[in-house]
This record gives sequence, C-alpha cells and structure tokens, in this order.
Amino acid sequence: MAILAALLAMTLIQTPAMHDDGAVMDHEAMAKPLPKVAMVHFLGGFKSPVQAAKQWVITSQDDFEKYWVEGQGLDAKDTPTNVDFTTNSLIAIHLGLRPTTNYAVFVKSIVKTPDGGWMVNYVEQIPRPLAVEVKRPSSPWVIVEVPLGPGIVQFHGVKKSVKYPPVLDNPPVIVGDPVVHPNGDE
Repeated sequence: MAILAALLAMTLIQTPAMHDDGAVMDHEAMAKPLPKVAMVHFLGGFKSPVQAAKQWVITSQDDFEKYWVEGQGLDAKDTPTNVDFTTNSLIAIHLGLRPTTNYAVFVKSIVKTPDGGWMVNYVEQIPRPLAVEVKRPSSPWVIVEVPLGPGIVQFHGVKKSVKYPPVLDNPPVIVGDPVVHPNGDE
C-alpha cells in the first residue's frame, strides 16, 4: 500500500498543470499572483446601438470619437474630452442586445499577463433565478479608464448571477435608461 501511495504522489508531483486549451502552465508563474492594472470606472449604461458583443481599446481622442459614434450612436462633437490620452486610455465593453433590463456588465479586474499584455476580466450580470424581469431589451456597456498600456489586450468574461449593484471600488456613472430593481426602486 505504501508503494502505491508513493507512486501516486510521484505522479501528482510530476504532472504539469494545464491551461484549458491543454498548454502546459509555468509553475513559477502559477505561484505568483498577476499584478493588477489600476483602473477607474469612467461611464456605463444599459442602452446603446451595439447589437452584438464587442470590445474597444481607445488610445486617442480620434479613436474615442469613432467609438462614440459607433458604440453610443451619438455625434462625434459630443464626445467627452476629459481623458488625457498622453497618459491614459479607455477600455469599452458592450454586451450587445439582451432580452430584459436585468443584465449589466462590470470590469472585475485588469491584470498584467506573463507575456507583457493585459487581461481584462469582466462579469456579465445575468438575471437571478426568480427575479422580476422587465421585458424590455437592453444593451449593457461599461468604459474604464486605465494607464497607457501594451498593444495586446485580451478579454475574459464570465456570466454570473449577482445581486445588483455589484460592490465596486469606483462605481461607474450610469447613463441612459435607469435600472428598475425588482423592488421597484430606480
């Protein structure tokens, strides 16, 4: 029995950790938490013309104006000008069209990846079981402001049923239609 336990222990020690895609993970990288990137919630809302999920990395006022037209359906001349693109950039995440108003999106964290890029981890809030739903389509979106960063930005989203609103260090400014909570409050 002791020999069997020893063989099992050796197998576990020598078995490399794997990513979901089967690639072997670096044990040293696994041991260290990835450094976080500072972020501030810039804007967010529940109504936009974006019909399918889409993300933007905005690094200039020109990019922001193009986004403002495509992502918000508003005139480029109305684009906010309070971002210093010499030191900061914006990351926008749109979920696309959802069937009710019980959906939202928020950025949980942004971390530096071992390859020098960034991973934006966001949560798509989905309706809680038995939640009262307003049967009106929504298209949730959020924008966060971050320091200028690398050219490689990856996005990782998860769907999660969470109590609204999520607890955030820097709550977003909400624009567009108000959220109607199950208890009727806005």
